[in-house]
Amino acid sequence: MNRHVEFESGAAACARYRGANIVYILGEVFSYHLARLLGLRNVHPVVLSRVSFNSSSQWSTVVDEVQEAGWTDDSLASLSLWVDDLGPTKIPKILSENQKSALTPSTPGFSQLNITQLMELAQYSDLFVFDYLTAHIDRLVIHREGVHSSGDESIYGQSPIHNLRRHQKEGGLWVVDNESGLFAGYSFVYSGKHKWQGFVEEILHSVCIFRRSTVAMVNSLAAMEDPGQFLLQTVYDAEPELVEKSDHAAWLNMLSRLKGRIEAVARWIADCQTRL
Repeated sequence: MNRHVEFESGAAACARYRGANIVYILGEVFSYHLARLLGLRNVHPVVLSRVSFNSSSQWSTVVDEVQEAGWTDDSLASLSLWVDDLGPTKIPKILSENQKSALTPSTPGFSQLNITQLMELAQYSDLFVFDYLTAHIDRLVIHREGVHSSGDESIYGQSPIHNLRRHQKEGGLWVVDNESGLFAGYSFVYSGKHKWQGFVEEILHSVCIFRRSTVAMVNSLAAMEDPGQFLLQTVYDAEPELVEKSDHAAWLNMLSRLKGRIEAVARWIADCQTRL
């Protein structure tokens, strides 16, 4: 079992170490940089660091906690920004009540939504795109699976969504814990477990409203010859530490699927435009 230990340091950062299995660190880092390429600003910034027990290192103030947690010197860790005042959130009512068709401006009740509710829907729309591209299975997918397993669609929207938080003061959504994105997620949905891929597609196809900026970024990535390679280079430029911890062939094999998923989102957006 991978260790998952969190502590708040003097710099108000959250540090995580996943043992010898680097796939979860990769998921966090690559998902964050993909979010940036999409123009999303509600995914926690993630950087890498080498754990050091040296008294002059940036880890010096938390060495006792790190050692108590069983971490070793020179371990690779991911650090993510700590955001206060985050609480649980649920699927908006208009989405939970319209599960059989994609949400559009003509959906009953849409015209009665206020600006706050519309802004919330825009954030969910971004989230659905992001989770489809990363094949994140530990957020909306497990939420949908729970509904499917129960056979009672009325419970959709009644319980908080795992790994999604709402800022209690500002109201915006924060997309947290993206470790299962891309690498672990792709391994799952392309492993023959077709119900997982079905849930991911079902979630994307539940909305036909998108921010113009998100549409522009999706189309820009879709136009690239190899967006997976572009993402890889983006991460390399930001995190040279990863270069020495990599199996480049395995990464490229996984990221080669990204273009197809981006193109699928672009096609869905184009299909939605014909419905307006």
